[in-house]
Amino acid sequence: MSLVHPAAVLHIRIPNWITICIVTIFVLGTGLRFMDLTDPPLDYFPQRQLRGAIIARGIYYQLQPSADAATRDQAMYLANTMDPREPSVFEGLVAVTYLVTGGEHLWVARIYSILFWLLGGVALFALARRLTSPLAALLPLIFYFFLPWSVIFSRIFQPDVIMVMLTLWVAYTLYRWGEAPSWKWAIITGLLSGLAVFIKLPAIFPIGLMFVGIVLTTLGIKQAVSNLQVWLMLALLVIPPAIYYLFVIPGSSSEWLSSTLPLLKNWLSPSFYIRWVIFAGGLVDLGIAFVSFVGIWLLPKKVRIIPLSLWLGYIFYGLAFPYYIITHEYYSIPLIPAIALSLAPLAEVVFTHINRLDRLARIVVVGVLVFSIAYSGWMGRSILLGKNYRNEATSWQQMGQALPKQGDLIGITHEQGYRIAYYGWRHVTPWPYTAEDEAPLALRPDPIGDFTIMFNNAVKGQDYFIITLFGDFDSQPMLESYLYDHFPIYSQGDGYLIFDLTQAKASSP
Repeated sequence: MSLVHPAAVLHIRIPNWITICIVTIFVLGTGLRFMDLTDPPLDYFPQRQLRGAIIARGIYYQLQPSADAATRDQAMYLANTMDPREPSVFEGLVAVTYLVTGGEHLWVARIYSILFWLLGGVALFALARRLTSPLAALLPLIFYFFLPWSVIFSRIFQPDVIMVMLTLWVAYTLYRWGEAPSWKWAIITGLLSGLAVFIKLPAIFPIGLMFVGIVLTTLGIKQAVSNLQVWLMLALLVIPPAIYYLFVIPGSSSEWLSSTLPLLKNWLSPSFYIRWVIFAGGLVDLGIAFVSFVGIWLLPKKVRIIPLSLWLGYIFYGLAFPYYIITHEYYSIPLIPAIALSLAPLAEVVFTHINRLDRLARIVVVGVLVFSIAYSGWMGRSILLGKNYRNEATSWQQMGQALPKQGDLIGITHEQGYRIAYYGWRHVTPWPYTAEDEAPLALRPDPIGDFTIMFNNAVKGQDYFIITLFGDFDSQPMLESYLYDHFPIYSQGDGYLIFDLTQAKASSP
């Protein structure tokens, strides 16, 4: 049984006034995101964004034939210190654009992120229109573009933005295939699905659920098993990412398992889910989220599969990464399209009822929507312009100039050393211990001796110890006193302190 649009009015031309509303939403949403475009990526998730910047710069210098050899080698070395997580598609696109534009302009990544979000919005409207109506599809667009955290998420230099875009397009093409199965939609769906999972593995959660649900609803189990289109879509979905994640970077899977398996006990803890809801509620309004979930059940059974899969995909994503889902905001990016699409059936009910009322009621509803856009847009603008990070980036560049020209660095620094790596062009090995690791040593018979062994093992082969996170440094008094007692200060300035590990003090053993 194929999917059928409930209103059966897709052949009707979208009224001009709705088209004007759509264009206005896209224009305003785009303009909002272009504010403060060239601010360095130190505003939100700097470690993740700087990681992309370091990799993109390495690819850029590798591709640049006229680059200085020493500079190229250092850029590629720093890029290779980044642990492999997913293919560097976004970073490669940015690097090629650096070549075309004639220089390393980091704001290029923001433009691409905004473009990806806009393309995702196109798919969102096209799908919401088919699920409900063009008028009802306006509300998902408003939420998708003007939620304050959506403004932030849609500017970050991370593959998550591409994952959201491709997931929405897969939802649309898979739905079209479900309406009338054809090789055209099967090939497009398979290619987009494989690309989405290849770029960001967790895309498998919503896409896999949508695939199973739409295929079984459209064909049934018996026909699905023998249908060549289904097997083509499945092959394109599975094979490309499987090759990459199982054979190109096989260590990433074992690393994820080793870090995640001990945390699966959180599944049995009610406090985990409470923290999750509270954390997500700080990004999206919980009232809107809960109400939108109700909207799913206003759709016919055959078509509610898509929004429900987006919701369940986000939930499975969080269960697979229980630590990150309650500590890293960008892990909740998939929640935005899930809520947005689920608002469409609610809007359909409300707008249909409002349309039967008097003119004043319609004016009030329009006024509320305009106010929500203005308020949310202003909040997003305030977040973007709340702080200027250009001077901070300059300070990190100056610090990089003060670093020793030779020798290896270890230390307690911002974003695990990524700021120094990008702005100072030097790799810093993160100090592997925290205050929680140091505290138990005080209870041992020979705490100083045990700490000395731990310290010597950690700094073996290192020449300098750099500190930029002084709060974390002060929380480890044994480390602090040991460095001051045993090693001279190589350099210190505004925001940094460097110890020379190669020159032990005379009184040191």
